[in-house]
Amino acid sequence: EIFKTARTIHSQMEWRKMRTAYVQVVGSGHSTVGSPALGFNGFSQPYYVEHNEKGRGIYANADIPKGALVWQNIRTARFSDGPSYRQFVMSLSPEVACDVLQWAYVTSDKIINCDLDEGSFCNNGGSSANMDLDEMASKTFPTGAQQQMFATRDIKKGEEILCNYGSFSSGDWGYFGL
Repeated sequence: EIFKTARTIHSQMEWRKMRTAYVQVVGSGHSTVGSPALGFNGFSQPYYVEHNEKGRGIYANADIPKGALVWQNIRTARFSDGPSYRQFVMSLSPEVACDVLQWAYVTSDKIINCDLDEGSFCNNGGSSANMDLDEMASKTFPTGAQQQMFATRDIKKGEEILCNYGSFSSGDWGYFGL
């Protein structure tokens, strides 16, 4: 029922609420999102978000050259245990909680991740993704981010930015008992 209508494109205020809820659950000493109040996100290139046939998507607001840093996970909530993630989800409004359940993914290091910025709207392009992880390129951008996504080819203004979920999500939810 909830997915029969267009989902909300969240405001900066809503992203701040999500990041604040995360910090309240894990504590500021364990937070991976930086200060919840600050308005920055993980994008290094101009973008916009709009509805599409997949729900919501991210679009280039300028041409992006191949090899350019597009996004990094500097606003990604990371949970090492299922109960903390569950507590976080339960602290959110029902609409936002549904989104978070859709966006969250497990990485190979057995961590639950949820991007608490517009990076969550990145749709899966699979082998046709135009943005992906690149370990060699990451060495030239020492930001401390655990994931950095680079343009795999030239991306034209107005084109949807697509990532490859398979390059960062292992999907091992069973490990957490969830």
